[in-house]
Amino acid sequence: MTITLFVETSSVAYGGELDDLITVEVISKANPDRMRFVNEIMMQESKKNRHHVPDTIDMMRDFSNLQSQYFMKHHVALAKQAPPCPVYNCFLGFEDKKFKPYLEKFNTAAIKDKQLILYTLQKDPNTARRIAAIGLIGHFNNPREIIQVLLPYVTDPYPLIRNYAMRVMCSTMAKAKINNIYPLTFIDLLDSPYNIDRNKALGVLAEIVNRPVAAKIVK
Repeated sequence: MTITLFVETSSVAYGGELDDLITVEVISKANPDRMRFVNEIMMQESKKNRHHVPDTIDMMRDFSNLQSQYFMKHHVALAKQAPPCPVYNCFLGFEDKKFKPYLEKFNTAAIKDKQLILYTLQKDPNTARRIAAIGLIGHFNNPREIIQVLLPYVTDPYPLIRNYAMRVMCSTMAKAKINNIYPLTFIDLLDSPYNIDRNKALGVLAEIVNRPVAAKIVK
């Protein structure tokens, strides 16, 4: 009889003909070390402050929700031709008329509200706001700064923070042709029970292995 420590199902929509891919994750008692990746709280929402004034972080959250709704309606077409991304990271670009006004706002905010963005990622108790801050970091001008800021969050306790940090890192590395990052942390994440850890870690490793020294370590 096998004793399980963790069981979870998850779905990921990659676009194209398949609407969702379903994964069943199981950690048995024989592999307790894999539990180091598990945090039972996937999202942490703090109570809304009625005196809170909407800010740049809220704008990114609204924009992300808008793009998610658009993706669900158009994912087959989007899989065939991904929209261009004018910054280091974006989900569906800014070509659609609904999205265009946000590009200049986010680029401006990445400079004007930089300290708010960094503070939110580091200190905000609301996980959704931290994720939005990561999205705004993808609008920073310096790709090496983007990677340097996000690298510590690859091992964040919350799987969704790890996922978004690696997503922005991966696209930034690909666009800026940066691959001088040590691979062991990302190799370790391939043992995670969360598919959102594994698929993003593989994306980062795909960029890192362009360096012969790193390729040898990965091999």
